[in-house]
Amino acid sequence: MVQGFYTKPTMDLATLKLFKSIPDGLIHGRPSYVTGQWERTQWQTFKSVEQGPCVCFGILRGTGEIIRECQDKGVDFYYGDHSYIFTDTFKKEKSYRITKNNFQVNKMQELTKNEIARAEKIKNNNINPAPWKERTGHYILVCPPSKYVTKYFLDDKDWLAETEKVLMENTDRPIKVRTKDTQTPLDKDISHAHAVVTYNSTVAIHAILNGVPVFCDGVSVSNPVSSSNFANIETPFYPENRVEWLNWVLSNQFTFEEMSNGYAWSKLNDKMS
Repeated sequence: MVQGFYTKPTMDLATLKLFKSIPDGLIHGRPSYVTGQWERTQWQTFKSVEQGPCVCFGILRGTGEIIRECQDKGVDFYYGDHSYIFTDTFKKEKSYRITKNNFQVNKMQELTKNEIARAEKIKNNNINPAPWKERTGHYILVCPPSKYVTKYFLDDKDWLAETEKVLMENTDRPIKVRTKDTQTPLDKDISHAHAVVTYNSTVAIHAILNGVPVFCDGVSVSNPVSSSNFANIETPFYPENRVEWLNWVLSNQFTFEEMSNGYAWSKLNDKMS
């Protein structure tokens, strides 16, 4: 039995769409109200993660705890969140990224011909990597993790302070910090950056596609085309496989239709032909 968890309306809808294609699935309902972000939803029908693999959208309202229980007991989990990239296709249709036993995909895999064709159709010549801007930027753009990521993944560690310390020991360039509340357009901040440094923010994807090198943690979807050694800030990585990487990223996010018709579930469980 595959178990799903309702937490709030938007995530409930995504869960429902995916479970349309899971024949042995059971969604645990929630109370009529939405539980606080750091509180655990009361799922009256839920007993144990050992009853079967768990599908969780987001890490709030108790789903993060469910995932940790799965990790502790060796139970498969599927994690869903907002899409990595919003192309025209993913803007027109509701879509989510979904990963098995991880929070982001971070190790590239070879795609089938059908998956490559799907990615090319999605891109439709509207999204392709710009040439690398080698050594043209002025500052280091640092994008710290959100308070939710910091609390759940980093145990409230001061990632920003530790990162700035490493950077200042290895470069004389000014450091510009960009948070989710920054009002300056992202494109403007990225365009003048020597490099972007982040934990696992999807800002890294935007930078890579715009020709700005990235330093990030190994858990990030950008890991295959980035450097994880922040001490090497003056010698960024300029990989040549960004097109293949982009296709791979797009192959790991799905529209509601793909979630409902079984495409996503087959992909997640390696049943693609």
